[in-house]
Amino acid sequence: MTTLAALKTAVDSWLVRDDIAGATADFATIILLAESQIAREIRCGVQEKQTTLNFTGRSAALPANYLEPRNPFVDDPTRRMDYMTPEALRRSSAWQNGRVGAFYTIEGEASGTPPDDRMQMTIAGPASATSPLSVVVNYYARFDPLTQDTDTNWLLTNHFDIYLYAVLRAAAEYIQEDMLEDRYNAKFVGAVESLNIHENRKRYGAMPKHASNSPRSIV
Repeated sequence: MTTLAALKTAVDSWLVRDDIAGATADFATIILLAESQIAREIRCGVQEKQTTLNFTGRSAALPANYLEPRNPFVDDPTRRMDYMTPEALRRSSAWQNGRVGAFYTIEGEASGTPPDDRMQMTIAGPASATSPLSVVVNYYARFDPLTQDTDTNWLLTNHFDIYLYAVLRAAAEYIQEDMLEDRYNAKFVGAVESLNIHENRKRYGAMPKHASNSPRSIV
């Protein structure tokens, strides 16, 4: 297992710059820049989480670490949920008269007291306190952030190079070294592409893929 302290040491060794060393106050900003890029560009199997949303109205807040949906479903094998955009959902007749939970959308500003900035799932229907609806949501979650020297997460431990290149790219951007930024961004992109190949092999293996309804159709 490696930690933020080890990452700081590696960055110092690569950059040899006192003004953005791991011990400086600026390094916290550089980590935030790197982790923002990681959150946008990396999707691994280990990031797949599951939560249950309990609806007593139209909307329910998604988890704070939510990045992207995998698939939602009512906890019943006969209940399928179909996605609509927020505009299409509200224009649809299902908004008022459809089967509760048959259609859903993802939108911002979850309701609450006070309102927060989490994404929310909104369903057609709606559900009610007397007729609630539970929806199981599989989603991609953000990696735990690194703030203390002893902090770690799965990506840092298993793919140290991705974190290192992301931080080096962010540091080069911070000190306005364009050539260094381009160099480390290229290394980051290459490492992410390699990770994606690795993740596909973990999930699907090396055998040919077949459509479930036609064993002759490779997908």
